[in-house]
Amino acid sequence: METVTYVSAMMLVLFLFVARHYLMTRWLDRENESHMQLMAAQGAVSRTAFSMMLVLAGLLYVMGEISIALDLSLMVAFVAMLGVTFGRFGGVTT
Repeated sequence: METVTYVSAMMLVLFLFVARHYLMTRWLDRENESHMQLMAAQGAVSRTAFSMMLVLAGLLYVMGEISIALDLSLMVAFVAMLGVTFGRFGGVTT
C-alpha cells in the first residue's frame, strides 16, 4: 500500500476525534443543552467514530493491508479501553 493511503487512513481517524471534540466544546455548549443531552451526544459521536474506524479497518483487511488494519484496530481498542476506564463514553462504565 502506498504511504498516501496509510496517511489518509490515519488522518481520517484524527479528523473523527477532532470533529467529536469540536462538537462537544463549540457547538453544543453554545446551545446551553442540559448535561445529560451533552453526554448522550458525546456517546453517540464516540460510537459512530469507533464504528467507522472498525469498518475502515475491516476494509483494509479485505484489501490485503493487514498491518494497517491491525494498527487501526489496535488503536480503536486502546482508545475504547481508556474511554471506558475513565468514563468518556457518555456514562458507559464497566
